Amino acid sequence: KNVMWARISIGQEWKNGKCVGNAQKMTWENSKNACKILRLSGFDNWRLPTIDELQTLVIKSKAGYYCPKEILLNPNQNEWGWYWSNSSVINNQRDAWFAGFDYGDLRYYSKDNRYYARAIRNI
Repeated sequence: KNVMWARISIGQEWKNGKCVGNAQKMTWENSKNACKILRLSGFDNWRLPTIDELQTLVIKSKAGYYCPKEILLNPNQNEWGWYWSNSSVINNQRDAWFAGFDYGDLRYYSKDNRYYARAIRNI
């Protein structure tokens, strides 16, 4: 499946070829909604990624994103960030999966917790 990732996180802006501002941490529901209403690069079909999609960016047990340098931008200067996926925990709908890019792992926690969101779209 071909997808396009947003270089920036929700809360940041892309202006004149540069990332401006810091990402904002949000609950799972707010992250889903923010991706849904995102208008970026002329596209309006963005969404929160599944845990399987998000996992493709994780470098196991290591900080960073699995992509060429400077392609995906950090949520703020000194952090790789924890990012929500759209995937609820099967046997506990109060929790959802997220990826921790500071340590290169996948975890789940309450949907009320606040993490970052990076949008994805099908192409």
